[in-house]
Amino acid sequence: MLRRWLSLFLPALLLASQANADHTQHKVKHARLAPFAPKSTPPRYARDLPYLIQHLRLDLTIHPRTKRIQGEAQLRMSANARPLSEISLDAAELQIQQIWVNQRLVRWVGQDHKLHIQLGATFGPKQPFIVRITYHATPRTGLHFVHPDKDYPNKPMVVFSQGESQYNRFWYPSFDTTNMRFTSETRFTVPKGLDVITNGRLISRTTQGEWTTVHHLMEQTHVNYLLSVVIGKFAVYAQSWDGIPIRSFVHPNDLHKALRSFQNTPDMMKFFSEKLAFRYPYAKYDQVTVPDFVAGGMENISATTLTDGTLHDERAHLDRRSDDLVAHELAHQWFGDLLTCKDWSHIWLNESFATYFNHLYTEHRFGRDEFDAQRLFSRERYLHHSPYQRPIVTRRYFHPSDVFDGHSYPKGAAVLHMIRRRLGEALWWKAIQHYVRRHAFGLVETDDLRRALEDISGDNWEPFFDQWIYRAGHPVLDFSWKYDAKNKTVTATIQQKTKQPYTLETALTIFNAAQARRILPISLHKPNETITFPAHQRPQLIEFDASSDLLAVITAQKSWQESLFQLQHGSSLLSRLRAARSLRKHPNQETVRTALKQTILQENLHWSLRSEAAHTLAHLRQEADCIILQTALHVKEARTRAAIAHALGRCKQIADSSFPLLANLLRNDIGYSVRSAATASIAALRHASTWKLLLEAYAQTLDNGSIRIAALQGMIAIEDPRALPILQRSLQRGQPRFVRLTALTGFAKLAKFFRHTPQAADLDTLLPHLQDPDSFVRNTTVYALGILADTRAIPHLRRFAEHAPTANRSRDTQRAIKAITQQDALKQRLQSLGSSLEAIRKEQRKLIQRLKKMEGIRYQK
Repeated sequence: MLRRWLSLFLPALLLASQANADHTQHKVKHARLAPFAPKSTPPRYARDLPYLIQHLRLDLTIHPRTKRIQGEAQLRMSANARPLSEISLDAAELQIQQIWVNQRLVRWVGQDHKLHIQLGATFGPKQPFIVRITYHATPRTGLHFVHPDKDYPNKPMVVFSQGESQYNRFWYPSFDTTNMRFTSETRFTVPKGLDVITNGRLISRTTQGEWTTVHHLMEQTHVNYLLSVVIGKFAVYAQSWDGIPIRSFVHPNDLHKALRSFQNTPDMMKFFSEKLAFRYPYAKYDQVTVPDFVAGGMENISATTLTDGTLHDERAHLDRRSDDLVAHELAHQWFGDLLTCKDWSHIWLNESFATYFNHLYTEHRFGRDEFDAQRLFSRERYLHHSPYQRPIVTRRYFHPSDVFDGHSYPKGAAVLHMIRRRLGEALWWKAIQHYVRRHAFGLVETDDLRRALEDISGDNWEPFFDQWIYRAGHPVLDFSWKYDAKNKTVTATIQQKTKQPYTLETALTIFNAAQARRILPISLHKPNETITFPAHQRPQLIEFDASSDLLAVITAQKSWQESLFQLQHGSSLLSRLRAARSLRKHPNQETVRTALKQTILQENLHWSLRSEAAHTLAHLRQEADCIILQTALHVKEARTRAAIAHALGRCKQIADSSFPLLANLLRNDIGYSVRSAATASIAALRHASTWKLLLEAYAQTLDNGSIRIAALQGMIAIEDPRALPILQRSLQRGQPRFVRLTALTGFAKLAKFFRHTPQAADLDTLLPHLQDPDSFVRNTTVYALGILADTRAIPHLRRFAEHAPTANRSRDTQRAIKAITQQDALKQRLQSLGSSLEAIRKEQRKLIQRLKKMEGIRYQK
């Protein structure tokens, strides 16, 4: 699953500016990191397997309008190692009617999302039996129903499932965890005229009266959460690769966008099949876009579900591609579906692989620079935006959803990159092919990958896995060097700032006076290390980890001349990016200014480097630097132009001349990200015309509201009370989803700050959205109520938690309640302190009056 859904909607510039934060400058303060899970959290393991399911058959009638389902589930099973007379299945909020075992009615009890079934006989190991369960349900999660209404009259009617991590139990009885594989068969009966997209090969499609029944067979085994269905009216963009049909289902009004989003899918399938030496293993590949999806995408076996936000017009295509999402989910068909993690603690074997293989496809399709930039932006999300540190593999978590984070996606992907670099290209692919081939259609844990690497390389990978997979954190390094002209030697010093040093394999890249490079491999394992080597002349530059292959925070001490040389001649895009950022420490250098200007204006350079140069000019804070940014707004590349517009927000000294330029971008630029970046800078400059232009930006409804979002963020940033009624309107139904989410939290922040109305009115604005049909809106409302910190919200939040279908939603609500109570306690303490201070002041005034009287009496005497 790809959970980075927000990146599909926010302006590309804002993402790029975050991702471009240079890891060489970042100061990690470990003490400020929150714990991932309390020490008291019990370890979680894969479930016992008292029985095995060989085949699951669902025969369900789905009523989209009433949000009801009815039918039966049939499970062909056997006892595993011991005789069985009863079993337990996962079944949440299902209304069970009858249960048969081998056509004999049996007793059952439903309790706490479990269905306990008396088998009516004792079955020995490997002895098959069939359990048939009839039931009906109105699922609150797991199976989602989207309808048009008065607020969203153009929204299509769609039903979609979402099983990962443990949600399929809400619409059929199952063994709802990761360590059992079985084949499946589905017969979905739906109103005539609707399409059914589900797993496996189509067996038949029949229509009787007003109902259509669609029968599919999934012939390869899979785990429970990968079973899926999507129902609605769709248009199809049809492709194929090597005889495998590839169909992309979209709303009929969006068919013209499908080519832009999905045209590279056959090439991706070819790339993964050939590189893994394992042909795509299923009869077909479907991908379907749906509104109000709960993530970016979900890799249901042979039938991926995607957010409809991945569809975009040609102007949005200037800023973003759908290839990242599409490649991520397709890579999951191998890593996650063909091979599935044995339990959630090993989820990185699904998600890190899908993330890194997305990067690998980027390298194949778009080149090394784009690959480097993408993996840098990915790992920055871990290095600089993770609120905690944990081992990639950990058994201590509250809910499986907790481990879908920056460790299981970008950190793990960065570790895979280090494995690739250590092995070399040939051994890397040989090892991964061996791993896939050995465990195809099976369950995997982290040691399976380690053993595959050892089989192919002959190396012992236990120390590497202990350090990078089972240990929390990452290296924090200081690098410096000096030249001894007398002895003709260079001494490089590397300090490790973590309590326990890492063992690292990397290299120094040394540039001599003639700009020739030589590479010196080095091994590090001590807190402080020095490396001395001969050099006839002082090197022009020494790069530490020039290609940024290490997952580390690195601070390099260097002069502006060295950084300038690195900007112009660095041995990789990432080296040059680091140099561009390091030049922020050197204002008033005309040579630096000229080089940064040239970098921005060179259309053949990668957009990320040009964008970083623009931000560096803005950080230099000199008027001459800001004027360069103004004159560079004509560059052709939209993401670079957006970076320049965003950088101008730091140039307050030329705000008067920047404002007409930013206003022109807001009104006329073809790039949505450019308009959003201009809006952010208009807010940052706080000019006399800021409010007027923010209203103008708010009026733009382009790109699913991305510019409106930027306008709301600007209004929140400048803390203008006039924003409150606008935020209040924007959080209502009828607005795009992410406009509402921005408005919900923004309204809570400003309402708390200004108290523009009686507090109860602010609360009344937010409370109705706890019942919103959109789960994102409900969850954001919980967070917003935590920000508002009105204690009268607590009973409402408690009721919301009591009725939450899953434990993680209840836990999030409890966190909001805790935030409110803590803020209220602080408020009470401050009020008490204020009262105490006022009492002291009163007593002080009395004493002063007494002293004055005493002084007067003494004077009279």
